[in-house]
Amino acid sequence: MNYTTFNLQYYWETSGNVLQKQWNVVHELFGSDFTLTVWGSFIVTTLVYWIFGLFYTLIDLTGKPKCLFKYKIQDTASNPVSFSQVFEVTKQVIFNQVIFIPCRVVFYYFMVWRGYDSGKTLPSFQRVTFEIIFHAIMNETLFYYTHRFDQNYGLVGFLDWLHGTDLSYRKKALEHSMIPSSEDIFEDDFIFKQYSTSSNTSKVTSSLLNNNEITILPLPTNSPNLNLMKNVRGLMKKHLQELTLKDKNKLVESVKSVWATILKDIYNN
Repeated sequence: MNYTTFNLQYYWETSGNVLQKQWNVVHELFGSDFTLTVWGSFIVTTLVYWIFGLFYTLIDLTGKPKCLFKYKIQDTASNPVSFSQVFEVTKQVIFNQVIFIPCRVVFYYFMVWRGYDSGKTLPSFQRVTFEIIFHAIMNETLFYYTHRFDQNYGLVGFLDWLHGTDLSYRKKALEHSMIPSSEDIFEDDFIFKQYSTSSNTSKVTSSLLNNNEITILPLPTNSPNLNLMKNVRGLMKKHLQELTLKDKNKLVESVKSVWATILKDIYNN
């Protein structure tokens, strides 16, 4: 490990002059720390987002290349996507990016108030490595707990309570449907899977499930889509896209055939 660190440090210091010169050029181009922090970060993040975002947007608009669609998460989304849908999303994204500019101004003055190193010298390799690891850990930790807090006690949880989503889910879905049906069908031998929304994970709902001794399938924060019907629907769509369907009758026959094939594959696997 020390040998690797030594070599990385060596290459970092060797290329340091080049990187430092380029950084000096960038700093002089923006002229001040305020401009660099606010507009420099805005330009970089916006360019990175749209360079990669346009690539995926073109795939959604054109439906090509088809070989990449097997990696698409939203299997049930219509492809190609209409231009009007992309235009509406684009307007919202641009609005979100522009509205964050005042936040950058606030962050800059908060940084000045807290105190920061305004020198132009780039940090050492060890410092960069430490910052990356520290911020990666903090980002994942804060992402999980802020979302968990928001779902249970924050705005999302409050809106669910205000609109009666929590009560509706508990009364209609659980007490009147799922719990009685599960007792008749599975008795005690089953695991219940539900989404990690605030209405599903509230304290009252969790107490109801615990009191009925129902085992919940634990899901990670960024869980994949485990909804069986959505996945089956995605598989059906994938199979139907490979067929040439000229009329309604052909479509109905193909849906029945693909449905039977998928069910057989799921059962065998």
